[in-house]
Amino acid sequence: MTDFYNKLMHIFFNLFFILFGIGVWSQNINMKVVGDAEKGFYVDIYNGTQLIVHNTEEFSLKVANIDQSERSEILSWKGSKFSHEEHKITLTGDSYLSNFDLNLSVSVTYEIMNQNVIKKSIEMFQSGMPSLYYTLEESYKPAVAPLKYVTFEHDDFPGGFAHEIFPSVGYVTPNNQLVGFLMDAGYKNYYTRTTRRRFNGHGGGFVGMRKLPDPSLISVATLEERKQNQHYIKQMFGEMYNLDAGSVRGLKIDENFQKIG
Repeated sequence: MTDFYNKLMHIFFNLFFILFGIGVWSQNINMKVVGDAEKGFYVDIYNGTQLIVHNTEEFSLKVANIDQSERSEILSWKGSKFSHEEHKITLTGDSYLSNFDLNLSVSVTYEIMNQNVIKKSIEMFQSGMPSLYYTLEESYKPAVAPLKYVTFEHDDFPGGFAHEIFPSVGYVTPNNQLVGFLMDAGYKNYYTRTTRRRFNGHGGGFVGMRKLPDPSLISVATLEERKQNQHYIKQMFGEMYNLDAGSVRGLKIDENFQKIG
């Protein structure tokens, strides 16, 4: 069962797009607003004149009240308006959540930090309830099919969950540009990589947690999805798997197996 665990009243977190050249020099990274007032606005990322990240939305959001008796969703959020400075684009919009009778104000800011780095920040605020649980999902789509996906531990990542110490992934474009996706520290960005807790005196060493936060923090298109020309890097904040959900069935253990720890 999937639950929420992060709380929302006012939240702010960051993502970084980083571009490196492999064998060729990269041009200046830049961005462009796409869309219109009727369908909404979102941002494309370029390396010079070459489109490298082409999304169809900025994020999707699920929210719930504290006892999770009411839930609501915002699918494929886009800005209703935008402002454009020399090195910064800000998308803004208000979304009405009818299940809670409240307005959620959102701003998404892209800022060019240098010729190779863009910082994306998402800020959300609502004043109608003391707090809400949330799960936020972002998907980033390569403009063209990558040569491969990479992580810190894999030179050619096969896809699925990328549950590594460093929560970062990227892909290599056909002209050997590495496009990386990095995140701010977990305590700033509302995620954790914790999956175990310390020995509690009842056996073991580190013990796996029964409620597992951010299990799919980062995932990549699988090999089967890539065959169908589906390419993406996905981030999921505020999700928790409850391993104790569902029914329990006792199994008789063979006498050859003995409990240790």
